[in-house]
Amino acid sequence: MHRRGFTRGAIDVLEVQLAQTPDDGHLRQVRALLLYHLGRLTEALRDVEQAQLLVPLDSATQFVYAECLVHEDHHELAGDAYLALAERCEPGDDFLPLVQRGLGRLGRWEDVARLCRQALDHTPDDDWQLYLLSRASLHLGQPADAVVPLLRRAVYLAPAVERYRAALAVQLVEQRRCDEAYHQLRQLPVAALDGICCKGCLRRLLELAMAYGDSPRAAAFAAQLASFVPQSTADGGSHHD
Repeated sequence: MHRRGFTRGAIDVLEVQLAQTPDDGHLRQVRALLLYHLGRLTEALRDVEQAQLLVPLDSATQFVYAECLVHEDHHELAGDAYLALAERCEPGDDFLPLVQRGLGRLGRWEDVARLCRQALDHTPDDDWQLYLLSRASLHLGQPADAVVPLLRRAVYLAPAVERYRAALAVQLVEQRRCDEAYHQLRQLPVAALDGICCKGCLRRLLELAMAYGDSPRAAAFAAQLASFVPQSTADGGSHHD
C-alpha cells in the first residue's frame, strides 16, 4: 500500500494488527518508517523507542531514530544514533552519506571527516567522499591548500559534477590563483550554475566572473544571491545534485 501511495491506509492496517500484538517490534519499526515518510516525526520516535525495547533496530529504523532525535532537539543523542548506524555501514553503503549529512547538520565535522577517511581507505576513488572530506576539512579550519588536492581529484573522477568544480574554483580564489579558478569556472555551463553553491561561495564566484568580464555567469550568480535559499550544511542529498 505504501509503495502504491496509500501510506495512511498502510498505517491504519498496521494499527489494527498492533492492537492485537502490541509487542511486535518489527511492526512498530514499519509503522515508524511510514510515519517518518509522512513527516510525523514525534509519533515515529515513540514507535522507534518502543521497538528498540523489543527487537534490534534495522538500519532504516536506526536512521529514522537519529532523524527524529534531531527533530526533537536531542542533538547529542542524535549524533550517537548516527554513529551507531555508521558502525554498521559497509563501504559503499547507501546510508553512509545520509549519516554524514546528519552529522554535518549537527556540526560534528570531525566525525564526518573520520568517516570520509575510513570510506576512502576502502574506495579511494569515491568522488563524493573526497568532496565531503574537503567540506569537513574547511569546517575544521583547514586552509585552502589542504583541500584543493581533494577537490582536484574529485573533479578528475567526476568531471560532470558541477558542485565539485565550483568548490575547486572557490578554493583556488582563496589561494589567489584566479586564472586557474576562472579556468574551472568557465567549464561550468551557465544553465548548470543554479543551486550549486553556498552564499559565501556565490559571492566569490560572482566577483571572479565579473573580474574576467564573464557577464552570463556573473548574471547567473547575481540572480542566485538575490533569491538565495540555504542548502544543508552537510551538502547532503544525492551525490550529483
